[in-house]
Amino acid sequence: MTAQQAMLDTLANNLANADTIGYKQDLSTFRSLRDLALRRYERGDRGHGAPVGALSTGASFDSAAPDLAPGTLTRTGEPLDAAIVGDGLFCVQTPNGERYTRAGHFELTPAPAKAGAAPAAFLTDTQGNRLLGARGAIDVGAARTVTIEPSGAVVADGRTLDTLRVVKAPASALRHEGSNLLASSALVTPALPTLRPGYVERSNVGVVGSMVRMITVQRAYEAAQRTVTAQDETLGKLVNEAGRF
Repeated sequence: MTAQQAMLDTLANNLANADTIGYKQDLSTFRSLRDLALRRYERGDRGHGAPVGALSTGASFDSAAPDLAPGTLTRTGEPLDAAIVGDGLFCVQTPNGERYTRAGHFELTPAPAKAGAAPAAFLTDTQGNRLLGARGAIDVGAARTVTIEPSGAVVADGRTLDTLRVVKAPASALRHEGSNLLASSALVTPALPTLRPGYVERSNVGVVGSMVRMITVQRAYEAAQRTVTAQDETLGKLVNEAGRF
């Protein structure tokens, strides 16, 4: 029941993010609990008994790893939007360190003004986290026009400033951390995908399939619940009625 509840929570979270740009649905993984070796003992048997087989004691929720399958691309026409075609993740700098995302909707966020310094503005995600290029955060200054090329080059007023840093990591090493960001427990490696400017990638959550799985999980939970109830009732009869006979 605990494992089914964890899977139900994962499916509910996926459905809640079905319209989130670049969201990758989580897939639940489970591990088997210890199996018991069953043997048949007969009267007078002093050996180890004849092996019957194994009895599973159930399964336990292990983890939820993101499914990196691509979502459909939607045209926005915005010059700062970009979708990754193929494997790869955008890199952003957050207060907790470097994080990764497939959400390619970016904005220009002015930096706090400093006395005597030239105006600065950085490419950021919708949460204000700075987008990273090969040389770090991308400062476009006071540029009037900023575009992202299919190669990942960031061009401001006709001048190439930097190239977006795109990386890849095993799905098993990635975990959702909120705000549509992923953290990696493994080293990331450079990826060389093609970007599609003016597009964003939609969530890869299949609403119909997720609803069907949710119904299946709910029924499995209810079946396990009825089993526990029946076992409890049987034990209650044993304790309260067996002594009368």
